[in-house]
Amino acid sequence: MSVSRLWLLPLLACLGGGAAAAPAPAPVQVAGAWVPEPPAVARNAVAYLTLLGGEQGDVLLGASTPVAEVVELHETSLANGILRMRPVASLPVQARQRVEFAPGGLHMMLINLRQPLRYGGKVVLQLQFEKAGKLSVEAEVRSLPPAPAAGDAEMHHHHHH
Repeated sequence: MSVSRLWLLPLLACLGGGAAAAPAPAPVQVAGAWVPEPPAVARNAVAYLTLLGGEQGDVLLGASTPVAEVVELHETSLANGILRMRPVASLPVQARQRVEFAPGGLHMMLINLRQPLRYGGKVVLQLQFEKAGKLSVEAEVRSLPPAPAAGDAEMHHHHHH
């Protein structure tokens, strides 16, 4: 074996080891699921999360939760200065793409709550995907961050000594 090829060995070992250990293509991953604490009298709540596309694209077909009768996927869009929410029947998740459910954008409506949702509680969401099947995710009930007042953005950058 000539010396010029020796540098390839560690590289091949790394590549080979990595490939051998890799499981089947990873399905969609769900991260950062949370539910803003609804008012005590609220019949509905909303859930946010991030979907990370796996090796192949997939489609989110719907969701359910034990804490509500129905879960709908909604999209918020701004048209002619009017904020509209419309249900989305299904949501494509491209391979290796992030799909953010966030305030003012995509979200899940938890309709007709069966129980009050309290700060610090957990909500189990069952997401139904075309390829990945059912994925269960735990969403934490959090308080909504107060909307920053104009000019207040600098207040959050103090360093503690």
